[in-house]
Amino acid sequence: MKLWHRLIDWFSASRLRLGEAKPISGDVVISFRGKGAAQFRVQHARDRKGIPDELSWADVTRMSDRTVEPRAVIDRGHIVHGLFVDHVNGDRDAFYRRHKASWIRVIANEDNPDSLKRCRAYTITMRPAA
Repeated sequence: MKLWHRLIDWFSASRLRLGEAKPISGDVVISFRGKGAAQFRVQHARDRKGIPDELSWADVTRMSDRTVEPRAVIDRGHIVHGLFVDHVNGDRDAFYRRHKASWIRVIANEDNPDSLKRCRAYTITMRPAA
């Protein structure tokens, strides 16, 4: 990627802190920048009068991955398999396909000091998908 493309991406991206909810109105790209193995969960929620509906937070499945055909992650029993983002080990871009959610957040997969330390070593940004 050319330097000026990276600069445009950097300036148009919104930085996310772990657990911070951000409003969305369409598909987004979530970028993880860092080194080492870390486990994340991306969650989405409905809107409730301008804030996330706390009861609707749910883990995002691979069905919301824009790089995957949604039917490819559903088995014959109509069960969806796989999380949208799970293991990250180095720089990664995740392409989120919005269905009905109005809010998104990224959290550590486990709530222990080692996992949090590994996740906090990453810079996470979000920008509208092209």
